Amino acid sequence: MTAKLDPVKVKWIVDEMKKGVRSAEIAARMEVSPRRARRICARYRRTGEVPALGVQGRPRKEIQDHVKISAEKAFLQCRTGASRLERIMAVTARICIPHNTIHRVPKEKGMAAERPEKSRRRERIKHGGTLSNSTRHAGCGRLPDGRRFVAHRDDASLFIAGCGAFDEAAGKHALEVL
Repeated sequence: MTAKLDPVKVKWIVDEMKKGVRSAEIAARMEVSPRRARRICARYRRTGEVPALGVQGRPRKEIQDHVKISAEKAFLQCRTGASRLERIMAVTARICIPHNTIHRVPKEKGMAAERPEKSRRRERIKHGGTLSNSTRHAGCGRLPDGRRFVAHRDDASLFIAGCGAFDEAAGKHALEVL
């Protein structure tokens, strides 16, 4: 992930706020939230200098030596993937190490390759529409008393748009529920 702001952009935000430009307009141009633009300006007013950006994200934890040794040993013995090694190590050596950490060890030593097709960002919504009420699914089932149950669900918000119980399964009942 690349940073949206750099020192030049931060200085520009401060200069524009001094001119009296609204934070919403500045935020739209810099692709940040208005709150972030106001926060940068408030820090400038507090300290008197253009704020420096800190390091983004969570700090990376260094892998401990005993974890590296046991993960490398297990990898050389089994020659299998990190998820399977995680389970093998939990059962045989009674060591619980996350598979992401196990995978980093052979990757650092050049024994495992990075596979970009597995590291791509997954789509959040499974069935197309990103707006509410743009796509729906209908489902039906049988209730314990023998009647049929019909429900419509919005895919984007997972909101139950309508439901009903009927004596027989028919298309007209699915339309009634809408």
